[in-house]
Amino acid sequence: MGCNREVTEQEAQEIHDAAMRVASEAGGTDVAKAERYVQMYGEAGARAILRAEESMARAVAGGVPSAYGSTVELSSRASALSTTASASYAFERPNCLTANQWSQPAPVVHATPSTHGAELAPQSPLAAPSTDSYRWSAHNANFNTDMSHVPVGTKVDISVRDANGTIVRRGWALRTANGHVIHEGEVGPPASRQDLERRVGLPDIAGRDKAHSFPARLGMESEFGISHATRPTNRSYQSDVEAFIQGFQRELPRGARLVLRTDTSFKPGTTHFQEQVYTLFDGVSRSRLFEVTIQDRAGKPEPIVDHIDGRFVHLAEGLRGAWRWKKG
Repeated sequence: MGCNREVTEQEAQEIHDAAMRVASEAGGTDVAKAERYVQMYGEAGARAILRAEESMARAVAGGVPSAYGSTVELSSRASALSTTASASYAFERPNCLTANQWSQPAPVVHATPSTHGAELAPQSPLAAPSTDSYRWSAHNANFNTDMSHVPVGTKVDISVRDANGTIVRRGWALRTANGHVIHEGEVGPPASRQDLERRVGLPDIAGRDKAHSFPARLGMESEFGISHATRPTNRSYQSDVEAFIQGFQRELPRGARLVLRTDTSFKPGTTHFQEQVYTLFDGVSRSRLFEVTIQDRAGKPEPIVDHIDGRFVHLAEGLRGAWRWKKG
C-alpha cells in the first residue's frame, strides 16, 4: 500500500473484500471487526488471530477458567501472534512511519497519570553509568540480585559489548531508596542467554519462576532485579509484554531507537515479585511511547496499560485482547 497517505478507494474495497472472506470463515465474527483486523494485520494475519481467539473462546465456554493455567498458553500465543502479524504487515499499511516522523509528537490514546521513574529520566539518552564492579561474578560474595549491596542511586553499567569491548547497546541498573530495581537500556535483537537466574544463586521455589527485569530476549540480560514470580506472571503476562516490545521494535523505521525502562519491586522481606512497570521511550526525543504495569495481587497477576502513543494502537490491540481472555 505504501506509507504516509490515505487508503485509496480501491484499497478500501480490497480490505472490505478480504474482511468478508475472513468473517465468513470465522463463525460469529462481524465484518467490522474482521475489517479492522485485516487493516491492522493483513488478511492472513487476521485469519490466524481470529482462529486463536476462537480457540480461547471455546476454552472459556468449556469452563477452563477454573483451571487458570490452561488458558495461559493459548492467550500468550495469540498475543505473540498479533504483535508478529502487525509488525510484518506494518510497511504494507498506509500511514506507516518514516524515520523523520518517528520522533514527532502524536496523540495519546490512553494515559493514566504516572510518576514511575520520572525523577530518574536523564536529560540525554542513557546518561553514563558508574563502575560495573557491583556486577555478579563467581568471586563477588557480596552480590545480591535485589542490588542491596549497591549504594542507593548508583548506576551500574550493564551495557552489551562486542568481542573487542566496544559498546553496542548501552544500559544501566540502580536501586532506589524504597528498594525498587530500575533498569534502562536500548532494546535490541535477542542476546545470548547467560543463565544468570541460576548462576546468581537464587534458590528454586516450587510453583514460581525466576523472572528477569531486563531479559536477553530484549537485547541484554541483567542479573539485577530477578524475582520469584508466579508462572502465569512470568510465562504469560511478562512474556506478552516482551513479545509486544519485540513487535514494536520490528516496526521501527531505519535509524530509530527504542529505550526501555523497567521498575521492579519485591514483596517486603522476600524475593517474590510484586510489581513491574515497563516504560518504552523514543531513544532520540525521549518521548514516552508505551507504559504497562504488571502487579501480582494474591498470586494472580493484573496488567494495566497506563499509556499508548496514538501511532501504535494497532500493536496494543492484540495485547489487550489476550489479556481480556486471561481475566475471563
